[in-house]
This record gives sequence, structure tokens and C-alpha cells, in this order.
Amino acid sequence: MGNWTTSNWSNLIIETNLNEIFVQGTAKEKPVYPKLYKVETTDKWEKKDITIPNMPLYTTGREGTNIVTVDNAQKYVTTYTQQRYESGFVCTYELGKFDMYDVIDTFGKRMLDAAQATIGYYAADRFNNQTSTATGYAMDGDGKALVASDHTLFYGGTASNNAGAVDLTIANLETALYHYEVLKDDRSSPRAAKTPKYLLVHPSDRQLAVKCLKSVNVPFEQSNTYNAVRDYQLELVVDKWLSDTDAWGLFPADIEYNKCLKAQNPDVEVTYEGRTRNKLVTSLMFFRFSFSDWRDVYMGQGG
Repeated sequence: MGNWTTSNWSNLIIETNLNEIFVQGTAKEKPVYPKLYKVETTDKWEKKDITIPNMPLYTTGREGTNIVTVDNAQKYVTTYTQQRYESGFVCTYELGKFDMYDVIDTFGKRMLDAAQATIGYYAADRFNNQTSTATGYAMDGDGKALVASDHTLFYGGTASNNAGAVDLTIANLETALYHYEVLKDDRSSPRAAKTPKYLLVHPSDRQLAVKCLKSVNVPFEQSNTYNAVRDYQLELVVDKWLSDTDAWGLFPADIEYNKCLKAQNPDVEVTYEGRTRNKLVTSLMFFRFSFSDWRDVYMGQGG
């Protein structure tokens, strides 16, 4: 172990490994959440987005014609919620001095894996509770579940981003792709259309998803029908943290309102416990996964 100092412990053994998850990306398993969220660094614990109504098309103006102005801009209450995650371990003085089997050297890697697992779990947590309106899962704006059939439009009416209790199939995937191409904004205008990019599945559906995305002809049928899904060049995202093995989702290329707000990357603090000379190693990180527009998500719960 060499010289036992706080600097050696925090910088060389543990802190370097913990920083890999955000900075170097060399963790044991790369996280998938950066593909499904817009990662931002913020000094706020959580900030709900101010929502302004979409502007209408310009009015043809001439002398004597009134121009229709936009309604007064409205916003939701801005709140800040602290979200803090901690981990750590105690190393006895004797173990450190007689670390015959290099047990302590492995703790940095273990803490890195624990940090990654924590973030992966909470990133998938919103998808695992996609139809829940419980506290912490309801949308910032309309109070509906993240995935719902009746999202409220600002100027009246509702819209859906819920594929329903259907399994991943070519037909259901084509429906999901069409959903994004005709996606409407709060004025029921098709300006909100997005380009689909990511297909999210559980590992149990990985092989099925590959067949749907890569087959030249429509899979599972005896025909020469071309598989048009190939043209979208969707990227497959496999998330082991999904609790529903049949759940699947489609996400656009320009994800805007799925946000991973990072206030602080994992850091490490080493303290000594008095006369025992034991070392207490603790790690702390702040992050928050936030949704403020349902249009960045289209999911099915499986049949």
C-alpha cells in the first residue's frame, strides 16, 4: 500500500476510479443513460423547466387587420429538491498494514461499480414506473404519468405517448416510428415531429430487437417484403435495470427534456477514527433524473 496518507487514498486508489464513471468512461460496464438523457452539470439540486406556449404561425397582416397575440406566458412553480447518494467503508489499521491479499486495492473498483449501479438503477427507475403518478414520478407539467394516453395540451385536447400493453414486434415498432413523425406540439401543430434514434429494450428482448432492426426483409414471415425499419438506422440500447422484461421504448435523436442533472460527481473523503487509527472512507454524489416533456418518450409495457 505504501505510505498511508489521505492523499494517497483519495487520489490514487479510490477517487480516480470513481471519476472514471463520468470522466474517462472506463468502468466495467458503460452506462446507457447518456443516450436516453441530456446530461447537464448544474449547481441546483433540481430545477423544473419554465414552460412557454408554442408560438402560432404568423398572421397575414395588412392595414386594418388585428394581429392575434400569443397568450400570456405561463410557468410552473420552480422548486429545488436535494438528492444525495452516499457510500463508504471502514478499514481497520491492522488490515491496512497487513493487506496480504490486496483487499483494500479492490475497494476503489468496488465503489466505482456501486456508483455506476446506483446511477443505472435510478436512470431506469422512471421507466420502470412509467405509468405511475405517485410522488416523484408524475410529470412536472401536466401531472400525468411519464407515459400516458391523455397528456394535456396547452391549448386544449390531449395526446398519447403510451404504446400500451403490447410486445415489441415489427408492427408495433412501425407504429412507434410513425408516432414521432406526426408528433404534435401544444397547438396541435405537427411542428413537434422528431427523428427516432434509440430503441430501448431489456436484455431478454435483445435478439428480437436485432432481428427487427437488421433484417433485410420483414422478419418472421415468408415474403419478400422489405423491412422499412432498417432505413431508420435505430441504435439499440439494452438496459439490464428495466424491471419489466417485456418493456420497450423509442426515443428521438434530439432528446431535450430527459435530463440527468449532475451537481457533483462522486468524491471521496478519508477520515481517521481517533486512537484506533482506522480509516473511514466515504463517497458522496448528487444527481437527479428529470422529465419535463413527455414527447421525449414513447413506451410500451409488454403484453
